[in-house]
Amino acid sequence: MAGACHFSEVFASWPTVCAVGREYQIMVPVRAETLMWAETGGELFYDESNGILRSATGVHRMTVPAELLDREKRYTIHWRKVIERLPYYTKTEDEECASFSFRPVAADASELRLYQIADTHSLIEQPIRAASYWGDRGETLDLLVMNGDTPEDCRSMENIAAPYQVSGTLTKGEIPVVYARGNHDLRGILAEKYAEVTPSCNGLTYYSWRIGSVWGLSLDCAEDKWDQQIEYGNTVCCEAFRRRETAFLRDLAEKGGEEFNAPGVKLKLVLCHIPFSEQFRPPFDIEEDTYREWCRILRTGVKPDLMLSGHNHKCYVTLPGDPMDHKGQPCPLVVGAKPVRGEGVEPHYTGTAIHWKTGRGVEVLFTDDSGAVTGKAFIPEQY
Repeated sequence: MAGACHFSEVFASWPTVCAVGREYQIMVPVRAETLMWAETGGELFYDESNGILRSATGVHRMTVPAELLDREKRYTIHWRKVIERLPYYTKTEDEECASFSFRPVAADASELRLYQIADTHSLIEQPIRAASYWGDRGETLDLLVMNGDTPEDCRSMENIAAPYQVSGTLTKGEIPVVYARGNHDLRGILAEKYAEVTPSCNGLTYYSWRIGSVWGLSLDCAEDKWDQQIEYGNTVCCEAFRRRETAFLRDLAEKGGEEFNAPGVKLKLVLCHIPFSEQFRPPFDIEEDTYREWCRILRTGVKPDLMLSGHNHKCYVTLPGDPMDHKGQPCPLVVGAKPVRGEGVEPHYTGTAIHWKTGRGVEVLFTDDSGAVTGKAFIPEQY
């Protein structure tokens, strides 16, 4: 990375390059009001709203065609600090810029090392240390998964932006990141702004994505209790949201050749913060018919290779037909995130390192912030 001297004054972390559909959304949290745009392949991509450069935001988003950035393997972020935004003659500082290398997942990749982070609840240093597992062993991290509840809640822009300190430090804007929303991400005064400052597809927090030979699906269970739960204070309408998501899944299953069965797809991943194929105790035992239908659509239509979740603050692997499969689990499921925190408790964190290789299956390693492997599992390729 080459950049101007004021890089650290403006950027709250390194960029995070998120896959959404066939695009990358370059997310940059900032410390000061700025105007921002990205450049790659001689083209400019602005953080704009209908032709107006955005400045009243804590996180900038520049959307770039994945095919272009994959080819160029380099991008530059440009910005101007805003002194005073006025109806006429807005005052800004001089333009500055910083350039970044980018290493995409190859179109013919038959091997992938990824790391899943979920349930960090605004922890920063501990998940960074845990997710450094591949690099600490001289291996290359190819894809970072951010799978929900990475902020404790959305009461402030600082909370929402905190996960970018994790993803930015780990990737330095140089490799792809995929994202899924968690139930804690729906809580707080700024939760309604969440899709504006995190990866989303036309404002939606569920969507498919493609990275090289990997096709993926980010799903969103939204809250984990019925809308009428008193703690929500009449502020959510997640049941209607999930009805629309079910319709999206049915439509997706009919687009196999354009999506999960497209040429070159070797690995099909599903991300969802809540492992919805499981049975939960009251008051978390919601949407059983809906989630059973999600499992059916995925199992019979999409046929994914692997599903990644968090939410339970535990680390384990279940296969279809196992005792924890209550709704027709569509594929092997990895639940892999364990935060330890609380008053008087030294914070600790465990996440999940995954190594996939065509013809060799999937190796799952649960690693903590000391670098230790606390558990492991192997999923044969026939699943």
